Amino acid sequence: GVLILFGIAINSRISALFAYVGSLSGIIYAFAVGTSTNAVELGLWGFNAVLASMAIGGFFFKLNGPTAVLAVIAGFTASMLYAMWRIFFSVWGIPSGTFAFCTGAYIFLFMKGSVPALHAVPLAEITTPEGNLGLSGIKSYFPFLACLPSTPSPV
Repeated sequence: GVLILFGIAINSRISALFAYVGSLSGIIYAFAVGTSTNAVELGLWGFNAVLASMAIGGFFFKLNGPTAVLAVIAGFTASMLYAMWRIFFSVWGIPSGTFAFCTGAYIFLFMKGSVPALHAVPLAEITTPEGNLGLSGIKSYFPFLACLPSTPSPV
């Protein structure tokens, strides 16, 4: 898990932050519902939460305070959906995979027109959360991010 987080941080420090937060939300939810430690250690409960938190936290939406809070909620939602889809798909003996992430992310992506604080990044302009900073005025919400470049650096 640490190596994956490090790899994400190479591309995007903001995504790495939300990956960490998403992982914590998945772990907290798993222990809250009484999941075995073995399932949590395998990463089954954190995977979908990580993806959902990263998607909402600056990738598909312009990052601001309310979006950051929504990214944490998306992590918990993906964990709840994982619990549901795991039981649903177990009837046929198949794993749920990333279905919890997909359904959870769609729930929050469909909010874009109804919640004024959510500003969707146009699909043609999506790069990384750092690349989207120039579109959002994020530095006024999080002053410690002022050292980040406004556009992604070329690789």
